[in-house]
Amino acid sequence: MDTFSTKESFIYGWNKTKENFWFVVGVTLLALFIHIVLQTVADFFQDVPVLPVITHIILNVVGVILSIGLTKIFLRLFKNNSVEVFDLFDYYGLFWKYVFASILSSIIILVGFVLLIVPGIVFATKYIFVQVLVVDKGMGAHEALRESARITYGHKWNIFWFMLAMIGVNIVGFLVFGVGLLFTIPLTIFTFLFVYHKLVEMGGLMVVNQANPVPASSSVPTSSPEVALIPEVK
Repeated sequence: MDTFSTKESFIYGWNKTKENFWFVVGVTLLALFIHIVLQTVADFFQDVPVLPVITHIILNVVGVILSIGLTKIFLRLFKNNSVEVFDLFDYYGLFWKYVFASILSSIIILVGFVLLIVPGIVFATKYIFVQVLVVDKGMGAHEALRESARITYGHKWNIFWFMLAMIGVNIVGFLVFGVGLLFTIPLTIFTFLFVYHKLVEMGGLMVVNQANPVPASSSVPTSSPEVALIPEVK
C-alpha cells in the first residue's frame, strides 16, 4: 500500500515554518500569553469560594477557542490562504463539535491504554486526525471519528513512527534552552498537516458536513469537493 513519507513531510514542515516563522511564533506566543494571564488570575482567586470552579471553566473554554483558532491559522497558512491574528479567536460553529470530538476520542484512547498498552497506541494512531477534521471540514464528532479511522486505515505503523519523530523533534527543541520549541512546534504542526492532507488525498475525503470549512487554495492538492457518504471502516 502506498503511504506518506516522513522525510518528505519534515522537509515540507521545515520550509513552511521558515516561510511563516515570525507570524506563527507571534500568534503562538499570544495564545500562550493569554493562557498564562488567565492561569495567574485563577491562582490569585484560588482561595475564594466558588471562584476556582468558575475560573477553571473559563480556562478550559478559552483553551478550546485558542486550539481551534491556532488550528485554523495553520490550516490557512498550509493552504496558502490569507490569515490574520484575529483568526486566533475564530471558532464560530465549531466549539461544541470540537469539545465532543476531543472528549470521545480521548475516552476511546484512554480505554485502550487501560485495557492494554497496544490498543491505546492503535486508537491513538487511528483517531489522530479527529480534531483537525472538525476544524478543517466542519465535521461532527461521529463523522470525524469515522473519517479519521478511514483515512488512517493501513497506515498505522507509519503514523506511529511519525508520532515518535514529532515527539523527538520537540524534545530536541526543548533541550535548546526551551527556545528551540518556538521553531519545532510550528515545524511539527505543518508536518502533521502535510501528512493529514497526504492521507486525505490518498483516501479521497468523503465530506459529510462542511459547516465552516477552511477554504482550500488551488496550490494545495485536495480531494474532490463532491459530497458522498463515509463508508464503514473495516
